[in-house]
Amino acid sequence: MKYITRLKKICLVVITLFLSSHIYAQTVNIYVSPTGSSSGNGTTAGTPVNLSRARDVAKANTTVPCVIWLQDGTYPQFSLDATDARAAAYPVTYKAVNPLMAIFQPVNTLNRSDFQPIPDSVKNRIVDTAAKTHVMQLDLTPYNLQNLTVWLSVFGVANLKVPSFYQDGVTLPLSRYPNDSTMSMNGVLYNGVNKPDSGGIFKYKNLRTKYWVKALADEGVWLAGNWRVPWVQDFIKTKSIDTLGMIITQKDYTTGGIGDKYNRPTGNYKEPYFVSNLFEEIDTVGEWSVNFNTKMLYMWVPSTGTIQYSSYGDLSAIVATDVTNTQFQNIKIVSGSSNGVQLNNCTNVTIAGFDISYCTNNGVYIKNGSNCTVKSSDIHLVGAGGVIIRDTAYTNDLKTLPAANHQVINNHIYSYATTIPLYSPAVDVRNSIGNYVAYNKIHDCPHVGIEFDNSNNNLLEYNEVYDVVKEYSDMGGFYATGNWQDRGNKLNHNYLHDSPNGNGLYLDNYTSGDSCNYNIVVNGVIGQYNHDGYFNRFFNNVLINCSKPVSSSFERDTIAAYITKFNNLKALYYSSATYRAAYPELADLLDTVAGTNKAFTSRLWSQTKGNVYMGFTGTTQVFNYVSDANLFNANGTTNNTYAQTSDPFVKWGMVFQNNLKVTNKLANPIVPFQMDSLRLSATLQLTGSTDWHINRIGLYADSFRTSVASTKVLGVDPKAIIKVTASSYVAPATLTLTTGVKSPNIANCISSIKFYDNGVEITGLTINKVSNSFDSVTYTTTYTGVVSGSHSITSTVFDAPNWSYAANTAQVRVTETRAPYPGPSAATVPGQIEAENYDKGGEGISYHDTTFGNTGGQYRFDDVDIQTCSEGGYNVGWLSTGE
Repeated sequence: MKYITRLKKICLVVITLFLSSHIYAQTVNIYVSPTGSSSGNGTTAGTPVNLSRARDVAKANTTVPCVIWLQDGTYPQFSLDATDARAAAYPVTYKAVNPLMAIFQPVNTLNRSDFQPIPDSVKNRIVDTAAKTHVMQLDLTPYNLQNLTVWLSVFGVANLKVPSFYQDGVTLPLSRYPNDSTMSMNGVLYNGVNKPDSGGIFKYKNLRTKYWVKALADEGVWLAGNWRVPWVQDFIKTKSIDTLGMIITQKDYTTGGIGDKYNRPTGNYKEPYFVSNLFEEIDTVGEWSVNFNTKMLYMWVPSTGTIQYSSYGDLSAIVATDVTNTQFQNIKIVSGSSNGVQLNNCTNVTIAGFDISYCTNNGVYIKNGSNCTVKSSDIHLVGAGGVIIRDTAYTNDLKTLPAANHQVINNHIYSYATTIPLYSPAVDVRNSIGNYVAYNKIHDCPHVGIEFDNSNNNLLEYNEVYDVVKEYSDMGGFYATGNWQDRGNKLNHNYLHDSPNGNGLYLDNYTSGDSCNYNIVVNGVIGQYNHDGYFNRFFNNVLINCSKPVSSSFERDTIAAYITKFNNLKALYYSSATYRAAYPELADLLDTVAGTNKAFTSRLWSQTKGNVYMGFTGTTQVFNYVSDANLFNANGTTNNTYAQTSDPFVKWGMVFQNNLKVTNKLANPIVPFQMDSLRLSATLQLTGSTDWHINRIGLYADSFRTSVASTKVLGVDPKAIIKVTASSYVAPATLTLTTGVKSPNIANCISSIKFYDNGVEITGLTINKVSNSFDSVTYTTTYTGVVSGSHSITSTVFDAPNWSYAANTAQVRVTETRAPYPGPSAATVPGQIEAENYDKGGEGISYHDTTFGNTGGQYRFDDVDIQTCSEGGYNVGWLSTGE
């Protein structure tokens, strides 16, 4: 027995020690600084290690979670690989101690003393007078930079390769003329053909061209232009400049030749172009150019700050390859000659709370992998796009449709595509499957907002996109171009507004099988564009002040391109049971027994249903090329018979049903648009179905993005008002708490409501909900046992998990319960009545005396809560404690 007891004690001690050790080892904290030690474990903030050592310590602790705390300072480029992979139960987190004070900046410093004065032969060719005295030169050969190869005769803007230079991390501009605009051609003389040394020839307008003649035989003259169409920009080397005839001959051809494609052969005399990388055109502080033949840098060197360069042409600030279960939080990335963050084949990696700027390429690039998240980050002033997702096995993955499940949520992406303006989206899910893009705020770019062509089953919702397509045209806030195999993308509840040169929901070039529901498109060109697509759906959208609200076409089945797409889709459809199950509607096109169903009721046709069109200017047509007088009835409802039997379906292949044209809600266009206008005009309830949740659009507050006061969509928050009533305000009081909330579809937007008394949640309440109308709901509850004193009563409604809205505060005074007044005590002074510490039912003292109030009568009331005192039915409201 003693042995057993002793054994139990030993076991208890062992278990206790094991549990204590396990609890102690729950998380390993590792402190890092840019100047930290290369040895030790970084166990305290006072003994930090460097980043390389921290990585080794984390790898030595793979069976416990690790947090690597990044102290303030500037860190170099950082990479992780498969040896850093973690189990889900034991993740590693790289986290800034102070948000955005740990800065990754993959640059090196130029030695100012290496800059030398320029010779007169260079100085005399510089056009700007001030620049002549400020431009200096530096031989880049000793720096071993990449991207110093002489440019090709012709290349696309996306393939521009140059070194990068910075002033304190801020990108310095490559020289160009004009700096912030373009020149235009003065007519095409020769379009150019598809063979070497047979470029286009055109007349120029701008006399500045004469200053570039000497550069032809020196550094070379490259002109970048939209030579044929606004959506393609190529750099082309100049072969010769005839200053007398004002003629430019190009060294090489561009696909399709030069000159606007719709105005051949001379073009439209508006084709935009600019010259780049000439020291002749340096005219601002920090501007630079490189002679790739001599490797000489020319720069108007800033007088202050550190001049930096990136020594690598393609090295992201943070790179993770084959890494799992890792988080990066609250880090700032400034500058670099590639992406801010690159994730290659990673799983469960999160980028959260970042600020990324001045990278020459994209903010975040995700290649392959699964379940990676970019959230609550700001990406701005990057050379290309915001967050890019790619599946390099996309074509093969179409057979099995594996969802990548990457998420891009709650990010602010703005002022992007500064160097590569075309097809550099804020979010790009091209060639990918099954990703989630939501709650992002996107604005201020030259071209596209969100792009999703050649992709499947992506959900893009609750994004705000505005002020896009600023420099080019024929582009949209949401854009896709593709083929019939990519499909299943859903664009729901997005807010696209105030892009006067851009389209809204742009399904271009045969894009098919996607859906656009509950979107709001305001102040643009084409609101929804179905360009030659099938199976697309546009349901319950609101389009306001779009010059062309609806445009549609479909590819005829008699042309060769149709047959090619049909056969490719059919081969995939019948080779993959997974694909057939995912897209059952394709049976209407590909059923080998029944054949193609071309009836009006077929799922084959794209459909526009339940939409509202209002307040648009310009053309009076809702449906491009279709008369409103025929398409709509006098009350604005759709003439469904005409839509089915005439142009909308017969000519343009669109099932157009049960839509509404509204002309009396918003008489004057609102620019920029205000979402409150939709509340006031009660527009959203006019759509065919009304599952609106406008309160979710755009950014929300979380632990990383702690405030959205200055960045949220104005006018989307529900309005909550609280009211408190009671039959008696005497403790213990019973209060009726009522909160009314107004917002479209509000009864279905609230997951819960809580009431608070002096900031403390009131528990145990039974809350009743009454839906008053589409945009109004009331919550009531009974709050019992309320004690005496002052009470600040408020409420908060919740739309889980990310949104909450507090009502106003109602101030309530509850009085103390006291015994009824028994009558006056003996007068201590003749004619005086003392009433001390008594209250009658919360109504004060009601004392009837024939001498009450008589002249010379003296009454003393001490410590009495008086709400109403009366004598003979008359109120004596001026009485108060001590009177």
